[in-house]
Amino acid sequence: GGGTRTVAVIGLGRTDDGDFLSSEDMEVLGSLAGYIGIAIQNAQLYRRLEQKIGEFERLKEFHENIVESVHIGIFAVDLSALAAAAALRLAGASGVTDTRSLYAALGAQRAAAVTYARGLLRWHRDQGFCGECGAPSQVQAGGHQRACTGPGCGRLLFPRIEPAIIVVVEAPGPPPRCLLGRHRGAAADGYALIAGFVDIGESLEDAVRREVGEEAGVGVGEVRYCGSQAWPFPAGLMAGFRARATSDAIAVDHDELEEARWFTRPELAAHRAARPRTHGDSIGTFLLDAWLAEGD
Repeated sequence: GGGTRTVAVIGLGRTDDGDFLSSEDMEVLGSLAGYIGIAIQNAQLYRRLEQKIGEFERLKEFHENIVESVHIGIFAVDLSALAAAAALRLAGASGVTDTRSLYAALGAQRAAAVTYARGLLRWHRDQGFCGECGAPSQVQAGGHQRACTGPGCGRLLFPRIEPAIIVVVEAPGPPPRCLLGRHRGAAADGYALIAGFVDIGESLEDAVRREVGEEAGVGVGEVRYCGSQAWPFPAGLMAGFRARATSDAIAVDHDELEEARWFTRPELAAHRAARPRTHGDSIGTFLLDAWLAEGD
């Protein structure tokens, strides 16, 4: 993502015997870019992959024919260690783009695969060493885990997810209003929902109350879960909520937020109309769309 990482995502078909690729095959694929990001599951086709680059091109063509099949194993390769020209040539691509910009043109299945690939590849890049003893780690289980190679350690390492909350806070009384904040450095009209990471030992609901209280100085009572969205930039999981404020009073912290205010539905609709959305795929957009759809 961000125009800095080149990722190729390939599908492999399942065979009746359900074999996995061997560790030697994994090494052959890994030589393309350093490591496998997503497991190759239930695949025997192209088992040897001895021609490496030639076989890689054949797999790309094969992927287009079977991607809608029920039994598909998927792997991803990080090509960032290569020079840009070599990475583009290997991927058969003409340029690099932000991962998120692809989602609108992809079906749900492919978008989910790209999301998974991006997040897992980033984890592999960041988890090259054991956090316990500092020794190098190596890929295991087709990319779903890593293991420390340090003597006497052998700690298993798994992908970490960073949970965060995002919330539509509603005013305690009429008229119906929701709370939006303007972060430091944002444009004068750059209002957004309150959001933040979950602390250790904290429930999601408690995180909603703490974040709204810390940033906007607004007390929150009832909290209701609405849905979630994977956010692999690099490893987030956004949980969306609706909450009811206990008071209209606002006291921003001037640390994260410069300003916060209540918006009626007509005011929010006008504000959004004046600022065309770059992306319409976020859970924040979903939450605000749902709130606007409930009435005037």
